[in-house]
Amino acid sequence: MTSSIPQECLEMIFEFIDRQFLLSCLLVNRFWCNISVRILWRTILNYKTFYACLPNESKLLLQENGIIIPTPTSRPLLFNYVEFIKKLKEMTIILGHSKILPNYPINKRALIVQETFKMIMKHASLKEIDIKTTFSFLTINVPYITFPGANLCFQNLCKFVGDSSTNSEFCSRLADICKDIKKFKMEIAEDINEGMKKFISVQRNIKEFDILLHNNRCTNIVPTLMNIADTLIKLNFEGLMFCPNMTFISKFINLRELSIILSYDHENLSALQYVTLPQLKRLSLKGAGIPRDYLSRFLENHGRNLDKLTCDNTLNSVIINYCPKLNFLCTSFYEETELRFLLKNCEKLTTLEVDCYQSSLNESRVLASVAEVGASTLAELRINKNTIQRDAQIFSDLSEDINWGERIAPISIILNVEEGSRTSDQGRLMIEKYISLDKIKSYEEISLPIHVGSIITPTVPGGWRTSTPSISLTTPGTIIIQH
Repeated sequence: MTSSIPQECLEMIFEFIDRQFLLSCLLVNRFWCNISVRILWRTILNYKTFYACLPNESKLLLQENGIIIPTPTSRPLLFNYVEFIKKLKEMTIILGHSKILPNYPINKRALIVQETFKMIMKHASLKEIDIKTTFSFLTINVPYITFPGANLCFQNLCKFVGDSSTNSEFCSRLADICKDIKKFKMEIAEDINEGMKKFISVQRNIKEFDILLHNNRCTNIVPTLMNIADTLIKLNFEGLMFCPNMTFISKFINLRELSIILSYDHENLSALQYVTLPQLKRLSLKGAGIPRDYLSRFLENHGRNLDKLTCDNTLNSVIINYCPKLNFLCTSFYEETELRFLLKNCEKLTTLEVDCYQSSLNESRVLASVAEVGASTLAELRINKNTIQRDAQIFSDLSEDINWGERIAPISIILNVEEGSRTSDQGRLMIEKYISLDKIKSYEEISLPIHVGSIITPTVPGGWRTSTPSISLTTPGTIIIQH
């Protein structure tokens, strides 16, 4: 049966469907199967099927060395699944065979990895590769960059994840093949080698760069970044034990999004207050190592152009005075008056995310303040509840007499809570009531780190109906609980 939906439309729809639903689509008909299998196999979906794709000459070579590759079925494979792989993590190839094969000696494992990479280089066209091996307990060095087909396999690469231990020759060869990386992610524990410097420097269009610095032995990454300063629009910088002089950021004149996470105070941060980034729109400042004095002036200089900001409560007074255009804010509050004052001054907020700690303003008071003085544009309230008690009852003091002021549009609430804690019975009753009054549009509780979906829809007062749909849609009167 021919589908009445054009293939291009179906492909766009399937991009937004979760993995479980896509697996069901494989069984609908050949047309749906052809589309969904390509999405599912962008990463290796099944290792038995993956190794069954090995060419006969590879299987024969492995068999001669006492390595038997199991076949998932006696029938021929429907597809050459390797052709669909777009995202590859090197360590999944090095360790993947352990999922279905015996624990062979290292020389036999190296042979499996070698033949696997030969197959990938010949048949795949990768978009993303992760070759990060920092702190890995096992590394099998296979020069797959030299295998037949490697040039075609890597020529369309647009995302690279690596570290300072990445082989220099590999990086140098990769620099000759692909020069259009869009996203770059580096974990750095020592100075990067010449091959990596070359690979970064030849890129013509890097838009996003993530850096994790481990210590003060990684100083040469900064001058290398100057080669891509004109194209970079997003920089994520995390320093565990080291922070370079931050004046280098001023060279990124087209930077629109900046994230800084530091685990300790460092004098080099003081230069940040003198940096000017005319295009900056989104800013995230996290960590104990970011002193308020250094950041206040930086925020004063850039606040009027920001539309998204993540920080801690020490900068709330600066936000109130210098960030009138924010539509997303993530912070914490210790005083309800401060929250209310901020809500009145940030009239364009559409999403407010609040970190609620043991000693900070609790979730019930946050909701009460948002209900009473939050702008009509504020459509979503996210609450990150961090508790010492694992079985904490959330919204236990939620009142039925919240003053919703002149708010017309209902608000959606997302609660991120630690595993073991949950919304209290009192809280559920009150939330159900406000949903029925069209004050709350939807309520979603996410227990971290487990994410398993379940929709709870109010029926009669005090009653709840639970279901687990294939696709979760948030509609008025629906409560989504994920735990």
